[in-house]
Amino acid sequence: MILNISRKANWRSIQARKQGLIHQNNIHDNMKGILYTYNIGNKVIIKGEHSVKYTNTAYKRPNSVTAVNNNGTVQIDMGIVSNVYNICNVYPYQRSP
Repeated sequence: MILNISRKANWRSIQARKQGLIHQNNIHDNMKGILYTYNIGNKVIIKGEHSVKYTNTAYKRPNSVTAVNNNGTVQIDMGIVSNVYNICNVYPYQRSP
């Protein structure tokens, strides 16, 4: 049975609940990140494009960092070209023994 009753939404509690879930999700996502400080001269590998992942290697060859910016990006020297990448797409290069 459906009753014709008006209901007022408490928008403050809805917003507070959503903001709490957003904050909790951000904490969870930030825990997954690798804490690493990039320095000039470090060797890094760059994550390839998604379409390249299944046809070629998932990462590009190791390159050296030429500049570290304070906005979460690094400048990488790739021979003639120098590109800026977000640190989410860059991983420290470690040689396998």
